[in-house]
This record gives sequence, structure tokens and C-alpha cells, in this order.
Amino acid sequence: KLFVKEPAVFQKKLKDSSIVLGKSVCLDCTYTGAPEIKIRWMKNGIAIFQSEKHILTTTETSCILEILNCIRDDDAKYTCEVENDAGMDVCHAEVKVLEPPAFVQHLEPLEITIGDPGFFECALTGTPEIKVSWYKGDTKLRATPNCKMEFVNNVARMELKKTTLSDCGEFICKAENKIGACSSKAMLTIQERK
Repeated sequence: KLFVKEPAVFQKKLKDSSIVLGKSVCLDCTYTGAPEIKIRWMKNGIAIFQSEKHILTTTETSCILEILNCIRDDDAKYTCEVENDAGMDVCHAEVKVLEPPAFVQHLEPLEITIGDPGFFECALTGTPEIKVSWYKGDTKLRATPNCKMEFVNNVARMELKKTTLSDCGEFICKAENKIGACSSKAMLTIQERK
């Protein structure tokens, strides 16, 4: 009587996943095949083992990788391989780590002589798309010939071409994306001409 071993094959493959920075993510798949089945997990081609960071759970028909407290470095391609004497199968998933906006460089207070130009600038990190808006006190600023605003290469800049005494006050840069929001503020002081 001929006995054919069933090769190891995935029935449900890994799915791509997006996770917010600091949260945990589970990658799971199911498989069939004759025992004994060997399971291997990899991150960007490098083997992953049970640790405080990675929890590996295996049953007769499923395997789960739990990645705890996701950091930027966990944004990677994950691979699971199942193998027995009769064959092997492999599946992959991309994990994207999503970050709320955060300032890497805050606004600095500004002192300008009346009539001179001046600008506020700050730098951000976070998952695109980041929306930036500027406020003077509670009033949202709009672009005018005298007030130019831009957000390029994660640097937010608001420029006043010619300052007047009424420009004195607190300026706020607010940044937001799908995950969260943050703000930075600084005072503008206008000096009279000597």
C-alpha cells in the first residue's frame, strides 16, 4: 500500500498590516500538511525567534507572530515558511508602522524690527499625509501677498514679507494626519525702529 505524505501548504496566508507606533500587531496564517512541520519566521530575510519583542505561537494548523510595542524599525517585510518532508510553502506580509506627527524642531521666539521681513520655521516627522495650518492666537491664518505659508520636505514655514505692530503675538503651527495631531507655538515681538 502506497502512502503519500501531504506537503506543507498554507491555507490562509499572511495579510499586509498597518499599525500605529507603540501598538502591537498580530500576523497569522493557517496551513495543512503531514507532520512533522517546521515553521520559520523572518523579518526582511533575517530569522525571528521568541523574545520580549516577538511572541511566536504555533498549533497543529496555525502560526501567529505577535510584534509588541511597534517601533519604526518594525516597518518591514515578514515571511513565514512551513516545511515537511513532502514540501514547503512560503507567504509574506508588509507591516507599515504609522506615526502621528511630532516636532523634531519647534518654533523659536522671534524679534523683528517693524517693517522688516521675518519667518517662523519648524520640522516634523510622521506618516504622510501631514496637513499643516498656522494660527495667530485663535485665528487661522490665510495666505496673503504679505503672509506666505509652505510645507516642503517635512519643514513648515510661515513668512511675513513686511511686519507691522499688529503682527505682535503668539503664533501656532498645528500639524495633523490620520493618526494624530500636535502643535508648536512661539511669540513674535516687533521692535520700533531706533
